[in-house]
Formats: sequence, structure tokens, C-alpha cells
Amino acid sequence: FPNKLAVSSKHHTWTYKRLNGTANAIALRIRDAHVPANKPILLSMRHDAPAMAAILGILKAGNFYCALDAAIGLERLRSLVTTLRPEMIICDNATLELCRALSDGSLPLLNADNAPLYVDHPFLSDVPADALAYVFFTSGTTGKPKGIMDCQRNVLHNILRYTNNLHIDNKDRLSLLQTLSFSGSVSSLFCALLNGATVCPFDLRQEGSANLADWLARQQITIYHSVPSIFRLIAADGQRFPNLRIVRLEGDN
Repeated sequence: FPNKLAVSSKHHTWTYKRLNGTANAIALRIRDAHVPANKPILLSMRHDAPAMAAILGILKAGNFYCALDAAIGLERLRSLVTTLRPEMIICDNATLELCRALSDGSLPLLNADNAPLYVDHPFLSDVPADALAYVFFTSGTTGKPKGIMDCQRNVLHNILRYTNNLHIDNKDRLSLLQTLSFSGSVSSLFCALLNGATVCPFDLRQEGSANLADWLARQQITIYHSVPSIFRLIAADGQRFPNLRIVRLEGDN
């Protein structure tokens, strides 16, 4: 569905063609930087379409991603960098200074906002099914944060399971409330993009939960996914969402 809407947000409405072209360009920039295959690349970007293109670009280049949450603080982020030993950091203008501090001059930085990024011709590396797709780190509340790895095959398995159980198709519009540094983002992002549906990112930190209900109605979300505490905030208002067909809740401690 090249001309169908892949990502719909406050700032971006990208078709699959635009998303894929930007991902191709990022993949080429990674290759041109001579980043070895099967190595981690850090991602620190705003919760929006360019970050999703960066994720796809990293996977196209044959690497795996680790999205950072700037809110955890510079020292903890430096600890994660030391543990992961990435080959590159992909950032945008909003996170550039933070990523420069993390890089400390020793890691190449790719600023996705630095220039228009679009490559029309296909780009795909020969990536085996057992290659890593991403690493997420635990919160570290019970000790040192632990890296949780997942491979391409397992991502596809989980997406197939969710697709079949929830009957997801190209007419659906999926919310993406979880930050990309949280494992819950994987199913919402890839269930949309691997079914020709539309993923709708909403930045709770920037936009605030008070605006969530109106956003759900305006975006005509059909599949909603969050922790229960966030859902309670919108359920308490009694507002109706005629397009909503599935509410998926998980993840509260």
C-alpha cells in the first residue's frame, strides 16, 4: 500500500512510500558509515514518524536498535552505553546535545533532521531470522538494568499471533502511546506496519493525558493499547469512541 497512510501524528502524515524511502536513506547512511552488521545502534529521537523510519532503517541495514529514554538521566544513559557498546547513535535536533554528551566524541552521530532523507530504490540486507532486532533495558529498580534481546524471527512470531488474535488488517488505526524505549511499543508499531494499517503515535509527556481522549476520537483509533492507569483517565470521562473495536491493557506494576 505505497500511497496508504502509514504514520499519522500531530506533526507528520507519512505514506508507506515516504516511510520506506526515509528508512532506505537511513540504511544507506548506516552502511556508508561502515557500521558492521549485527551490531547495536542507539536511537534517541522524538516520538514520531522519523523515529519509526530510523528503526526500519536500522533493521534494513542488518543491525538492531536500542531506543533510549532521555528521562532516565545522563548518568544512567552512559551506563547503558557502556553495557551495550553501540556502533552509532541516531538522533534528531531535539536530542542532539544529549547524544553528543553520550557519544563523547567516540561514537558516530547521525542526525536524522540534518538533511532531507529519502531514497526511492529498495534497500534490504540479507538478514537471517535469528539476527537480533532490538534490545530493551529493564528499569533497574531491583539492581543493575538488564538488557532483554529479541530476534527477527520472534518479532514476526509475536506480530502474527497478535494479527490473528485481534484480526488486524489494513483498515485499522493503532495507537502508539508507549515510548520506543519500552517493549510494549513493538507490537503496536509492527502490527500496524506489517499489516498495511496506520500507526498513530501520541507523546504523553509532551501532549499530556488530558488531551488523549480527544486525540483518540480525532484519529479514529480502532485498536487502543496502554497500561490500565492511562486508560482509566479517558474511561472516566464517559466519552464515546465509535471507531474503537479493541482495548488492550497491560504493563502496570
